[in-house]
Amino acid sequence: MLSIYGKLGNYHITSVGKEDLEYMHKWYNYQQFLNQHESRILNREEFYDSFLGYVISNQEFFLKISIEDKTVGMVKGHLNNEDKNELWLTDVLMDNEVIKEQDFKELIDGIIKILDDELHIDECYVGVFIATEENNERWNKIGFIHVRTIHNYFTINNEKIDGDIMVKKC
Repeated sequence: MLSIYGKLGNYHITSVGKEDLEYMHKWYNYQQFLNQHESRILNREEFYDSFLGYVISNQEFFLKISIEDKTVGMVKGHLNNEDKNELWLTDVLMDNEVIKEQDFKELIDGIIKILDDELHIDECYVGVFIATEENNERWNKIGFIHVRTIHNYFTINNEKIDGDIMVKKC
């Protein structure tokens, strides 16, 4: 797992450690519940298994975003460096207060910069989980452009949902 630490204004960006897992599992499921994505709620074993995938890979990261002692977000992703250094943000989840403010843009830009300083990224990709106009616009404001739509990629509450892949040059 890539070990990352950074400070962006009042926000602390840190790699999730084993000691954080129980809390992060509860926080993740609570966010899914708030967003009415009950089918995305993970049991303890599923969440821990996903964490183990990050631990054994030197190309993956699992970050928590906090203000003081309060977790307000998490970002998972990996580096793909076959042809060029591509950063993939595969799971971005933040409290509603953070998402609806300028902070979202500053956090994503800051996280990309922290990772770029360390890993020299050429492009950054994000999989937009729920391809709504609002979500896509949020990522457009940060400089991401639509690459393609994957139809019926996700299932939430037994409903097939499209996902979008977006890219930004770093």
